[in-house]
Amino acid sequence: MRKKVEVTGLLLAKQNITDFISDTINTDLYGKDYVFPDLNTGDPLAVAFTTNVVVNDEDSFKSVSSIMKVAKSKKEYMVVDPDGEIIYVYLPETLYEQYIRYQSVPDIALSIVILPALIQVLSYMVLNRGNDIDEQKWYMVIEKKIRSLDKDINDLFNEKISPLELAQMILENPVERSFNEIKGIVGIED
Repeated sequence: MRKKVEVTGLLLAKQNITDFISDTINTDLYGKDYVFPDLNTGDPLAVAFTTNVVVNDEDSFKSVSSIMKVAKSKKEYMVVDPDGEIIYVYLPETLYEQYIRYQSVPDIALSIVILPALIQVLSYMVLNRGNDIDEQKWYMVIEKKIRSLDKDINDLFNEKISPLELAQMILENPVERSFNEIKGIVGIED
């Protein structure tokens, strides 16, 4: 993802330095017999000017699951909070416990919790377009995922595709996978 980082270079002592004297010292400033203070390993010898560097970290936040965290809440209903670097999906305590307990059926949990949360996030993206949310990590991951599906985020903004349809594409048809998972649990044949 795109991230601006401030970088300051430091020259550090690789070993202890004691009783250092330099022939090139400015004698007008320091005098003839100036001895530098003793330095320990790791002490700074010089500091460079700070500069801004834009880092593209393509390995972090590759999937939607890396930008959504499910947590428990004291509230009565599920709440989606996209106001940070990642999206929090808050479940009431009892539902959160069930969500954790039923991790053995991940596609069902995905359809019940993550799919509606992603639909809400996509709707939030449409409603808040132009409000600097495009710098959030979760936004960039979703935008990249949309491009990987040969879609354009403007299709969402221009209502050429609905948040419901797009969420299913992003999550690779979780409803169908959930029904297949249910068939495996109850042993129904087609």
